[in-house]
Amino acid sequence: MVKKSLTVLLTTSIITLSALAPATTALAVDDKDIENQSTYIDQLKNQKALTEQEISAVQGKIDQAIAKAQEIVEAQQELQGNIDDLKVKITDKEAEIEKREDKLAEQARAVQVSSSNSTYLEFILGAEDFSDVVSRISTVVNVVKANNDLVSEQKDAKVELDSQKTDLDNKYAQQEKNAYELEVLKDQLDQQQTTLVANADSLEQQTNDATSKLNDLVAQKETEERLAAEKAAAEQAAKEAAEKAAAEQAVAEQEEENTTLIVAASAPVQSNTPAQPASNPSSNGSNNSSNNNNSNNNANNNSNDGGSSNSGSSNNQASTPAPAPTPAPSAPSVNSGSVLEIAQQFIGVPYVWGGTSPSGFDCSGLVQYVYAKVGRSLPRVTYAQETAGSYISVSQAQPGDLLFWGPKGSSHHVAIYMGGGQYIHAPQPGQSVTIQSISYYAPDFAVRL
Repeated sequence: MVKKSLTVLLTTSIITLSALAPATTALAVDDKDIENQSTYIDQLKNQKALTEQEISAVQGKIDQAIAKAQEIVEAQQELQGNIDDLKVKITDKEAEIEKREDKLAEQARAVQVSSSNSTYLEFILGAEDFSDVVSRISTVVNVVKANNDLVSEQKDAKVELDSQKTDLDNKYAQQEKNAYELEVLKDQLDQQQTTLVANADSLEQQTNDATSKLNDLVAQKETEERLAAEKAAAEQAAKEAAEKAAAEQAVAEQEEENTTLIVAASAPVQSNTPAQPASNPSSNGSNNSSNNNNSNNNANNNSNDGGSSNSGSSNNQASTPAPAPTPAPSAPSVNSGSVLEIAQQFIGVPYVWGGTSPSGFDCSGLVQYVYAKVGRSLPRVTYAQETAGSYISVSQAQPGDLLFWGPKGSSHHVAIYMGGGQYIHAPQPGQSVTIQSISYYAPDFAVRL
């Protein structure tokens, strides 16, 4: 009976351990989770690569727009030079015509004739002889021809110069239109580039977060595998120890049974009354030892469980106070004196189309940069800066107001008014930030911020 009981107990223990073994190998993180996370990271990297290609393409368009704008501005400079040359030529031609008119008047006085045909006839008929008549006719013919030639030359010169000036004015107006269209293009490309860069930064952050999560999953999986292996090894060792103990117990029981049979066979029969079986001290001692071991194990398990529970409770009760929010600084008020003082610091900085820093400014870039220094945020391009305030006439402008050239809503140049008919601006390529007078280059309207 004892042998059978021990056998049943041993078998039950082994079956229980076998049933628990598969549960210990179940992992919270498996290879599929890691594979999915790696695939997600690859997708983010591909999206970022495509976004960077789009950024590069937009930058290429911006570079093309800058080159085209440079060509237009250089053409404008050349056309303006031609216009100035034509004005000089017109002045010179008008002086020549005036001299011709003086010469004609002098010739008329010399022969005492005017422009009327009757006076010419009287001059001819007043000749003393035929030879004098021929001479006077020749003089009249030459005077009339010279006068007509001068008048004709004067008319032709004026028509030609006026035509050339009109043609150049039209071309200059076309160049201004192109410059405005490039300003719009620059604004659109800047916005597109800003969006793409923001997308790239977001993808970069997502990739970093996903990579960190992947590393955590790999580390967690390695930890779980290590713990599972350690637990499986412990269970296997426990199983082997139980089997060994059962085998040793079976051998001991067999030896005890054999000894009992031998003693029983050699003992004389004294009476017919069945003898009471003697207790087996070895068996009792073994059972007591087993019970004591089980009690000790239960006590250790209870102690371990209690320690784990207390530790978890202590961790859950710990908390970190949230940091107090930092109040946002208030924006400084715009002061015209400060604006002008800051703007004059950049006198001499070269004009760069699309420039927005002290290394190079365009007209709207200078205005935006200066006002940002006093806490006022303005749009990037000229025509958009019109919307930052209220339209006023140039005569109403005060220091710190903005002056604009071109139609309202599609202006192509901007400057900061300084007062006294002067303004500071970034003129055009080849020039630098400078102060000029309204009488030199008059604006079309003003805006008060």
